[in-house]
Amino acid sequence: MIILRITSGLGNQMFQYAFYTLLQEKYKDTEILCDTTWFHNNHEGREYELEKIFSGVNGSLFEIKKASVSQVTNLSGRIPNLFDGSFGKIFDKIRRYPNRLLKDIKLKKRLPYILEQYPEVTSPVSEDEFFDAVMNLDTSKDYYITGYFIEEKFYSKIIDRVREKLLFPVISEEWNLEYADKISNCDSVSIHVRRGDYLSDLYKDKFLTLGKEYYEKAVEYVTNYINGVAQAENRAADIRFFIFSDDAEFVMKEFDWIKNKTIITGNTQEKSFRDMQLMSMCRHNITANSTFSQWGALLNQSPNHITIYPKTYMVDSDNEIKSDESWVRI
Repeated sequence: MIILRITSGLGNQMFQYAFYTLLQEKYKDTEILCDTTWFHNNHEGREYELEKIFSGVNGSLFEIKKASVSQVTNLSGRIPNLFDGSFGKIFDKIRRYPNRLLKDIKLKKRLPYILEQYPEVTSPVSEDEFFDAVMNLDTSKDYYITGYFIEEKFYSKIIDRVREKLLFPVISEEWNLEYADKISNCDSVSIHVRRGDYLSDLYKDKFLTLGKEYYEKAVEYVTNYINGVAQAENRAADIRFFIFSDDAEFVMKEFDWIKNKTIITGNTQEKSFRDMQLMSMCRHNITANSTFSQWGALLNQSPNHITIYPKTYMVDSDNEIKSDESWVRI
């Protein structure tokens, strides 16, 4: 049995689901399950969204199998939180002591079979070493695996199958239908500007907020590219930029240098995924250092599509170099 932990925001959940798909294809005779208990009484306002968005969509191959409480406890060496709200906070305190005992008694024995992409205590391993480890498991043993798996090696070989599973629900909102119509009838380019939580005390020392220089270079590159394609097709380019952000007031002011633009608004809370869906419908994408817009680009299947993505990502590390020629690093 292999249990994979699902955590964090929608973009990260989707990368974890892609890795779940890879594990299923690699270990066909092994039970692969997901642990979604991270979202109980958790975490920074994050919600478990995979099933809410992708389950039951007509034509989709989406499916997910969840681990039971006893399976999570046995493999992870801890009792998960099972409750939301105020009782979840109480239960967090109740489970601390038994979890300490479980860590001492069981975790030491199971440590070789708990694979963490980013371990907090043990010495870190390289991405290549971790990937090699999870691709060569002894399936006579059980494993509990944690991580984000955003690196290209974790999804590149199965991305087409993942696209068959991560189909968005049909757009029903009037405002999104209007946006979709505009996007479909021009040389549309999405621009993602993420601020919000990146400016918070929790993340400001970890994630960079991309500046004007990156977006100017990205817009220049994609404009030249589209004009070149249009010329080869003997037509006039109709370039329009669609800006997605959690700070509409900021982009309205700071992106006044882009004349032919539409600032997307209205998709908040349970409708936030519609922004990703609209990004995926654009002919080209300019992403932020965000898994949210990365998935908007990964799900984009437009002909001659290119994605501009930032070299900078975290405060202390750059983005990886993608091998896909349609992804351009700036």
